[in-house]
Order: sequence, then C-alpha cells, then structure tokens
Amino acid sequence: MVLALALLLAATPHAPDEGDVLYVPKLEALSSLAPFLDQAATQSVLLRREAWRDDVHPLLRVDLTRADDVKGVGLDPKGPYTLFALDDATVACAELGDEARFQTLAQERLATLGTVATTTDKAGLKTVLAKDPIDRVLGAYLQKGKTVCAVRSAAGHAARVFPVVAALMAKAPAGSHWKRAAQLTGAALLITRYGVAAVAAKGRELSVEARTAALPLSRLKGAGPTPFPAKLPSLLTARLRVESADAQAEVARLVRRLADVVPKAKGGFDAAGAALAPLLTGNALLVLKDVKVKGGLKTLPQRFFALRTVLLAEVSAPAKAAAALEPLKAIPGAKPLDGRPGVSLLAPEGELTVGLDGSALFVANDAAAREAVLASKGGALLGHGLEASIDPVLVAKGLGQVPLLEVVSTPELAGLLAASTELGPLLGITERIALWSDTEGLGHRAQLTWTLAAPPAADAGVADAGR
Repeated sequence: MVLALALLLAATPHAPDEGDVLYVPKLEALSSLAPFLDQAATQSVLLRREAWRDDVHPLLRVDLTRADDVKGVGLDPKGPYTLFALDDATVACAELGDEARFQTLAQERLATLGTVATTTDKAGLKTVLAKDPIDRVLGAYLQKGKTVCAVRSAAGHAARVFPVVAALMAKAPAGSHWKRAAQLTGAALLITRYGVAAVAAKGRELSVEARTAALPLSRLKGAGPTPFPAKLPSLLTARLRVESADAQAEVARLVRRLADVVPKAKGGFDAAGAALAPLLTGNALLVLKDVKVKGGLKTLPQRFFALRTVLLAEVSAPAKAAAALEPLKAIPGAKPLDGRPGVSLLAPEGELTVGLDGSALFVANDAAAREAVLASKGGALLGHGLEASIDPVLVAKGLGQVPLLEVVSTPELAGLLAASTELGPLLGITERIALWSDTEGLGHRAQLTWTLAAPPAADAGVADAGR
C-alpha cells in the first residue's frame, strides 16, 4: 500500500486536495479505452472521441486517447495528466515531450485571446498569458522545467488562480481522496469530494471501480450465502447481504417511501415496520421487473407503479413476522391476501402488496411480478455484499416509454430525456451490465462492468468512429 501510494504521488498529479479532478497516471494508457469508445460511438454522439478534442485542454485541441495526437501538441505520452477546475477557471497540467512544439501551439492559441506577455520569476517559473483590451487574463500557461499547467477563464479571471497553480506544481496533493486513489488502477481516475473512481477497458468491456467514504450507504456483510436466486428475467436483479443494524434503518426509509405513495397507510406502515425491523437477517433481493407506464409519470405514485418492483427480505422468525404484519389490516381499504399473511392496498395508480411467503417478507407493486419472483427457487453464494445484473434491452425499452411532453414539463424527469437520447441506442448494442459492492473499513468499494455485444461479422473491424 505504501509503495503504491509513493509511486502514484511520484507521478506528480498537480491538482488540489479537494474538488473534482480527472487524473491520468500515464497519457498513453488512455489508448486502451479506444476500442470500447469507438464501438460505443456508433450509437452515442457523446462517446465520440472527436467530440472531446476542444474540452480536455484549456489551450490545445487534442485527442488524449491517441498517443500521436498527444505527441503532436508537445505533451509527453508517458507522463501524467491532470484536469480540474479552480473558481471559474479550467486547469490542465502535464509533462512536456516537445517543449518548442507546445509553446508554439499554446502561444498561437493565446494570441487569439489577447495580447501575449511572458514573465519568469526568480524560482524559474515562466508565465505566458493573454490579456484582452480591458486587461483581463483570459488564458495562460505556467511552466517550470518539463512541467506545464495551462489555464483558461472565459470570465477573464485566470490570473486569480496563478498562485494556487504554482503551489500545486511545487507540491503533490496528499488529501484523503488521493490516498484512496492510490489503491485503484485504471487508465483514468476521477477524484471527487465523494470518493474516487478508476476507469479501465479491455476490448469491448469497460469497468469502473469506485471507493467512497462520504456517502450514507448501508454496510454490507461481504461474501456469503443468500437464500435468493442468482438471476431472474428482469430489468435489474440485485442480491444483498446487509448488516442487521443497517437493515433496520433501511426499513425506516422504505416505510417513508411507501407512506409517500399511499399516505393513508402511514400509521400501519410505521407500526409494522417497527415490529419487523429486528427480525431481518440482512439478506435481501430487489427485482425491478420492467417498466410499464400507464397514465403518465408526473406524480410520485405514477412513477412508483410504472417500475414493476418486488423486494424480498429474509426474516429470522416467520411466525413473529406474520404477527408484525397485523397492524396493516387496520389501514383503510386494506384487504387480506389469499393464503399468505399480509395485505393488498389499492391506489388509483396500482396495487401495493405487503406480506410473507415462508421466511421471505415481500413488498411488491405488481401481483404478476410478485408471483414470478416468489416462484423462483434456489439460493447461492454471493461473492460480494451486493451483486446486481442489469438487462440492457429492458432498460432501453423502459426509457422508450417515457412521455416526451411530460419530460419537458416535469423537472424531476429532465435527466430522462438525455438518458433516452444517448443511453437508449447504446443499450441496444450492450451485452450485459453487472455491478458488485462491498463495505471496506468505513467506506465502500464497488465495480461496474459494461460489456458491449460483439459486432456482426461484417463489422468485426469497427471503423474508428472517433475520427
């Protein structure tokens, strides 16, 4: 661990200890992302490498995933690269491979922003900047030896961050997130106030491994047995082994969520939830069967019932759990379930059922989905505290059901329009998406793996869609 940290920091990531930072330990490693990006770019404009040329450096137009492009602008492909924001300025730091080439291109760009001036201080730090007619600094680069940091501020405030950038060039960051980043390997690392994520790719498969200690997530027990089946035909299947104390907290959150959907049931949910919480073992199964939009998505109940959901949680004492469900019968309009402890609650948007099947407590918003999940048998060993699989075809179909007019008029749905436009077509060429997570110390570790489908034989050599 100490050696890994030393090696990472020796690469001199010139960036702040806090804030969002894109850090590339070695620029030439970004070429490993190209096969995945180029195939994905056939369906997603955002993933076209060409689309990023103007956004990854404050002064240069460059494709960082091509070593020849990196060399062509004077940067060292074997060196690190850091991109981040300070105030309203964008900053990128790198090592120079061809100093003269970089200076020529950077100064040509600065000349388009204003009058170029150069200064060098006693410590050997050279600053080349561009001022507009009202004396604002729109862009600059600071260089010492082979290390260079470029700065761009559309508002003309680039000079404000010079002292911070100069300090970062002299001393590598040592904040907690950077120490956590040393535990990850990848072509690129995203370091944020919430945690760190490393991106890597091999052929058609992209993986993102993340670590965080800043999010209020339930603690997971780790690998071990679960009574629930591994894979079900569904949009998402997730099996969890949650620490018992955190499972009780999750019940409280679920009760609040259900009370928002069926307000008249709040009293019954509160009483049943309090009695059930101590009986939970922590083993759980979440199944998002599919999406069926029936009357719109403007309201919370409409959105809740549109995603056909079944949640199972194992209880340690089924008889006590059955007794704990009794308060639900006092909810206005509640109907007992046939053959099982529990109740059915009708809402204008759909039916909510809460009940017990053997040792499995269930909450479901669709009867057919519930019965399909309960009919599935067989437990297995989990390799992690949480393991999930996602069906890309069903996700794409679900996004396709989102009413465009409601997306425009409902702020809560705004993100779905972009997801439907960009993600929908990409899901169409996706083979599988898988996720796992574990609790690690005071934080969590997770990995997402996204695998694209093999292209048809005629397209096996996918053309470079990024050019």
